Amino acid sequence: MDAAFYDKLSDETPKLKRLASYYVREQIFLTTQPTEETDRPEQFLQVLEMINAPKNFLFSSDYPHWDFDHPLMAFPPLPRETKQRIFHDNAAALYRLGSPTAA
Repeated sequence: MDAAFYDKLSDETPKLKRLASYYVREQIFLTTQPTEETDRPEQFLQVLEMINAPKNFLFSSDYPHWDFDHPLMAFPPLPRETKQRIFHDNAAALYRLGSPTAA
């Protein structure tokens, strides 16, 4: 819901203190399976940015199904930090697992 709708419909959602999109970005997590790849890698990166992937996108392989996503071949090349967050950091933060070196 953008700001214009939020202002017009605020009587119908009195408990919302912020735009609904803020709640989605903070409280909904998505997984990579199934992910439709785009024709061009830069489009895939744009989609990741739109869904707030650096903070709420988690890798899932769908293993043991025959069409599972192998982690080394699942996506076009990603920036190192984005890949680290999708394949580890986001899940570790969500499940409060801490750092693997902390153990």
